[in-house]
Amino acid sequence: IREKLMKTPGHGHVANDLAGTYKARANVEGLRARKGMPHDFAKAESDLRRALDLRKRLVDVDGRKELAGALAMPKYSLGALLGMQFKFGEAVALLSEAVSTMRSLVAAGQRHLRDDLALCLSARVLYGIGAAETIRGQTWPIEAALECAALYGELIAEGRADQLAAFGEFVSQRAMPCLFKSGKKDLAAQCLAQALKVVLDQADATGLDAFTQTGALMLALPAPV
Repeated sequence: IREKLMKTPGHGHVANDLAGTYKARANVEGLRARKGMPHDFAKAESDLRRALDLRKRLVDVDGRKELAGALAMPKYSLGALLGMQFKFGEAVALLSEAVSTMRSLVAAGQRHLRDDLALCLSARVLYGIGAAETIRGQTWPIEAALECAALYGELIAEGRADQLAAFGEFVSQRAMPCLFKSGKKDLAAQCLAQALKVVLDQADATGLDAFTQTGALMLALPAPV
């Protein structure tokens, strides 16, 4: 319906909604692809590129600057999708753009976007590792790893128990591998110690088992040596 409206004069205002529809459909297609239907990767990529084109036109041509954050998220989703297919170069480029936009918006006072910035940074680290391992001249995403760990730590310190799973996954599966593989063992030890302190401080302050459990998982990580 929205595609038909877009072709009708006077209905250009539905462009952002249509972009959201493409992105939502791409999420479903991407999920199917990860569950054993790899041909759906192409469908998801096509829908995300449509969403990206629509929002890019809204922001860059129509001057809808309030949609800058909405433009960043299809970049994040497309970057992550490409990274899953080992297309690390384009993935890192898109994720870096998403991080830059979200970082600027958060710095400008839109603190509610910190969750999205953390998502973008986390994916940037994950696929940045792949890029550093496979593409000559690609640097390790060390600064992004430290920034993301600090951001999650900030959210956790505010009592955001909803971010614990993402924080634990990031530290164990992204930050630590990045810092270890790049030879930054001292930074790995510092990052792990700081993350653990934030979580256990919240466990003491709130008494919530979720914080204690996440802290226990971090304690079980191999010590940087």
